[in-house]
Amino acid sequence: MKHKDIWYQNRLTKHFNKYFGEYEYTAGFYPDPAPNKWLFVIPELSLKIKLTCYDDGRVIATRELIK
Repeated sequence: MKHKDIWYQNRLTKHFNKYFGEYEYTAGFYPDPAPNKWLFVIPELSLKIKLTCYDDGRVIATRELIK
């Protein structure tokens, strides 16, 4: 990683707010696996989501169904 932690946090926050903002109060966050990654659960959707921010600023969401 070539950027400061806050750079990744800003991009992850922007992506979360844009795509998952309506679940802001119900999303359950895990401790960050890395400075450029967020892991959280949205119970209403039965989804575990990992956001990864790459050095070029792209943020990719990986979704996993939970039971």
